[in-house]
Amino acid sequence: MKQKKKKIKIIAILILFLITISIGLVGMSVPFSEIDKLSKGYVQVSYSDEKGVEYKVVSKRPKGWSKLKNISKNATSAIMLSEDWAFFDHEGVDVSQLKEAALDGLKGENLRGASTISQQVTKNLFFTSDRTIQRKMKELMATIYLEKKVSKDKILEVYLNVIQYGDGIYGIKDASKHYFKKSPKSLTAKEGAFLAMLLPSPIRYSQSFKEKKLTKFASGTVNNILDKMALAKVISPEKAKFLKKQPLNFESTFKKKSRSRSGKGRGVARKKRSQRLTDGRDWENRYKYDPDLSISEDVQYDPDAINEDDLKLQEEFSVD
Repeated sequence: MKQKKKKIKIIAILILFLITISIGLVGMSVPFSEIDKLSKGYVQVSYSDEKGVEYKVVSKRPKGWSKLKNISKNATSAIMLSEDWAFFDHEGVDVSQLKEAALDGLKGENLRGASTISQQVTKNLFFTSDRTIQRKMKELMATIYLEKKVSKDKILEVYLNVIQYGDGIYGIKDASKHYFKKSPKSLTAKEGAFLAMLLPSPIRYSQSFKEKKLTKFASGTVNNILDKMALAKVISPEKAKFLKKQPLNFESTFKKKSRSRSGKGRGVARKKRSQRLTDGRDWENRYKYDPDLSISEDVQYDPDAINEDDLKLQEEFSVD
């Protein structure tokens, strides 16, 4: 009996030793020094069709980087509430979400993501996407260290600037320009909700932009995110209800109405439009009535010519 207990004790010690060694080896491959640099640094994102996306922690702010203060609070909130509601409450790992994901797995349901924004940052910047226990352990250790060394605001800023928003589109500055032809500081709550909707599968879900109309799935998801923003008191319920009815500026609502008119209706519309453009009245609204004179959806601009800190021209350049 004593010999049996002794064997069990030896086996337990060996198992504990192996676990300790494994954790030590995993810890050796966690990029602690890179995380230290990230606390005061930035991330250079480069993309090519051949190599894909590559990240590098740098000390100098990249050209396409947007500081958190230069990103619309509505857009920031939309993305944060959609991806990680408890971001400011947890310490890198949302235990409640991990439990729910584990329970779903035990029930035989499809496993859903339980990664926090902090986990996504460490995974994207420092690790591959292989689904192994070793990689997950490294990710968890790196995330806990990240939360201790880098502020929540900086983690959120990094996240918004490195995630993918479409095919070859990385960072909220490029996404704002691509989808809405504006700076991140000018994004509305619904535009932020649209960007948040893209994140689980940005290439697939950007189909709405290509078709110039929100799909049923996209519309439902955007509306759900607006409801979350109202629940979190970022916007009022009345504002959420109002925004749900408002089209995004890339949606071709005017063209659809034009095609649905009868020949007689089109003739009357042309006559009224002609009167407005020639009689000198209501001149400031002429672009609303003549699609041939409206701003092209493919218009390009130089982002460096705009001072984001002083940008107050949203209404002038937006096309409703």
